[in-house]
Amino acid sequence: MNWEDIADPSGTKPANNADVTGENTSKDTAAVGGKPATEVLAELERIEPIEAQFGPITSDISALKEVQIGHDDALAQLADVTADQGAAQRQITRDVGRIDEAVLRALMESARTRDVLRNAGIVVDPATGQVRIYAIDQLRDRTSTAEIAIDAVKSVVTTKASVNQVQELIAQAVLDPSQVAELEPIIARLTSAESEIDGLNAAVALKASLVEVTAIGGRTSDVEQTLDALAGEVSSKASTTIVDQLGIRLGSAEQMLSALPDVSGYSVTVRQARVAADDAAEAALRGMLAGDVASRYQLSQIAEARQELTTKLVDGFTAEAIARTALTVQIGQIRASVLSEAQASVTRDSLLTQRVDAQGGMLDNQAAAIGRLDRVSLDNAGGIASAQMTIRQQIGAADSSDEALLRALVAGDQADRARIGQAVQIQTEFTTTLVENERAAAVARQSLLARMNAADAAIVATSKVAADANAATAERVNALEVVFNDAASGLPATRARINALEEATAERDAAFGRRLDLIEGSIEDPETGLVAIHATVAQDRQASVTRDDANARDIQQVAAQVNDPATGLPATRAVVAAVDEASATRDEAIGRLVQQIQAVIDGVGSVGLQQAFTAVVNRLGLIEGKYTLAIDSDGSLNGIELIGSTSGPGSLNLINTDLRMGTGRMIMNTGTVMRVEGIGFGKYGDLVSWFGPTMAISECTKANATSYEGMDNSAYFGGSLSAGVLKNAVRSSLTTANASLELGPFGTTGKPKSIVASYSYSLRRRVNPPGGSISGTPSATLKLERRRGTDGPWVELQTGTITGETSYAAPEGATPGLGTQAMSGAITITDNSEGAQDFSYRLTLVSRTLAAFNFTSPNDGPAGEPIQSLSLVSVEQ
Repeated sequence: MNWEDIADPSGTKPANNADVTGENTSKDTAAVGGKPATEVLAELERIEPIEAQFGPITSDISALKEVQIGHDDALAQLADVTADQGAAQRQITRDVGRIDEAVLRALMESARTRDVLRNAGIVVDPATGQVRIYAIDQLRDRTSTAEIAIDAVKSVVTTKASVNQVQELIAQAVLDPSQVAELEPIIARLTSAESEIDGLNAAVALKASLVEVTAIGGRTSDVEQTLDALAGEVSSKASTTIVDQLGIRLGSAEQMLSALPDVSGYSVTVRQARVAADDAAEAALRGMLAGDVASRYQLSQIAEARQELTTKLVDGFTAEAIARTALTVQIGQIRASVLSEAQASVTRDSLLTQRVDAQGGMLDNQAAAIGRLDRVSLDNAGGIASAQMTIRQQIGAADSSDEALLRALVAGDQADRARIGQAVQIQTEFTTTLVENERAAAVARQSLLARMNAADAAIVATSKVAADANAATAERVNALEVVFNDAASGLPATRARINALEEATAERDAAFGRRLDLIEGSIEDPETGLVAIHATVAQDRQASVTRDDANARDIQQVAAQVNDPATGLPATRAVVAAVDEASATRDEAIGRLVQQIQAVIDGVGSVGLQQAFTAVVNRLGLIEGKYTLAIDSDGSLNGIELIGSTSGPGSLNLINTDLRMGTGRMIMNTGTVMRVEGIGFGKYGDLVSWFGPTMAISECTKANATSYEGMDNSAYFGGSLSAGVLKNAVRSSLTTANASLELGPFGTTGKPKSIVASYSYSLRRRVNPPGGSISGTPSATLKLERRRGTDGPWVELQTGTITGETSYAAPEGATPGLGTQAMSGAITITDNSEGAQDFSYRLTLVSRTLAAFNFTSPNDGPAGEPIQSLSLVSVEQ
């Protein structure tokens, strides 16, 4: 179409046939907030990872570290619960010796059993103050005696009665100890009963004993009781020792009562023990006659029960009561114990109550125990109450002794000992603390641990609440962790963790709540301990309020990476992340949603996609809604930006992006006329562009179009065009710091002219690791001048200063970052000068100041590649 064919009723067709686009340009500029195109482009910056903006979502909570097998106070009490083997050995030594003595006495006195003797008498010794009354009856195989001794000097009265029976065959036997075992079942029986009254020491002692020797062994029985007024004690004891073909068996029962001005006590001990049968029967009896020492016998079985009650007062400042019961049984290396201990004590300003219950045992190389410790402690300031329980089971080395197993069971893993290879444990702990007018707190904790050589698994759940004069806080942690360790180094080879953290705080003027969830798996290098492969699923949700604002945020991330084995830094990494943010003050409300996908290979490149929604309203009049979709392909940015408007259409900006319609169509329809653009549409599928009266698109043809463009490269325009705007423009891309640009000379109709002088500058440089910084702010000063005619003077119209901005994205590992500085702006005036002379305008860059890049860059030189643009546009209506 030629200009000559266009109607020009008002005579406004430009002499130079310029396109009339001034109105369209101004409308487009207004749609993007009055920003020139270069400024719109500058707003699409490199994608900054959400992780870099808010920090990584991590948790240092390790369930395995929280639940390590360690020293336990309740289980430690079991170490003191042992049978008194020394007392049993002493009883064996004493009683076997008495049997030995009885046999020898029977042999030595066998000749006297042939005589009959009876006698009685009283012996008085004035010199010593002693009186002795005695009686004796000796008949065949029995000797009976009764005796009373009175000692005035010592204030002691002693009574004793005894009967010694010797089998008659002894008198006829050869006194050869080796033949004793061939005699009849009962060889000898020695019985006695004694009492002692001690007036000086205020004591009374009673004792009855029996020694019986048979052909296959012997037996002793003793019963004793002592009353001691000076010591404030009453003790009772009964014991029996039997030597026969089953071995040596003994039993004892002891009771002690004590009462002193400040201490009272009661204890009972019951004991049973046995020596192996190999040392019994004839061998035992022969050994006794041969003079063997009884303590050489090794206990094979022992059982003991002990109960103690104690009360105590100290100087009027302390009162204390303790009750303790201990049970223990043992056969060889197999051992079991039970302990229960309760304590209550008070002082003038504090109190303590405590109860310990523990039980456990060892069998071969296995050990298991349950311990519970409950405690209450109060003083004038406040107090603490706690309840703790541990269930622990473990397997030690095959050659471990019962004592070694017990020590390992109590102590757990220690730095100076080998790690326990096979163990399982459950622990619970409940604690409350209250300090008057200061602090109240409660903690509940439960943990589980299972270990089988190289494999470890643990779960811990902890809940805490606290309140003081300024705040109330609550925290709940649930952690799960499993590890399989490398056999050679003992370091973790594979690991998986699941952590959940909840915390909340409320103060007088603020409140905060947070929940963090983390799932991660990793494969670690067993030699270096560095993570080789890592995957995470994480979410961090937070909400906070003050009296002036409210904020909420939700960050989600899914990440997978493979690290460089030498450095432990990511070699390949993929991340999917999202952040939702909402904030409100009295003057502003902001909502933001960002979703990102990134993939990076160190040394190859990176690509990132971001979708962002932003809504802002404030009392200054800003009402803005914006949607951005950006793709960052190793620094090359492409995207779409949609900006809403409070009046009229919004703005859809394609940034460094071609719009390819494909089989789609773009339709503009007023209801009267319409424009359609697409590929192969219309009645015959031969149109690319169609303008005309509104109708069904399927009815559009070349014949009914006002104008069209066809698939066959044909075009047609019908109707009329008007031209009446004079527009002149020029542009320069000089990059010098004193660049200038002239427009004209050009003709004029003498009407006012709208002059727009624009300037822009940008510089982008990649940032090498380890990074750096940007200092300073870019700025430029512009001067606009006018000249009439070809040789008239230049007249300054306006001077303006433009201030820019900088941005900096730090490198991520080996991936370079990006540093940018940019500035843009314009001087707009209306020149009302009249006249028919030609006009010229000049734009000069008076000065330019750049920000300093304090980092090194790859492949783009020390100063980068700047882009600078100066433009002048004159529009005369």
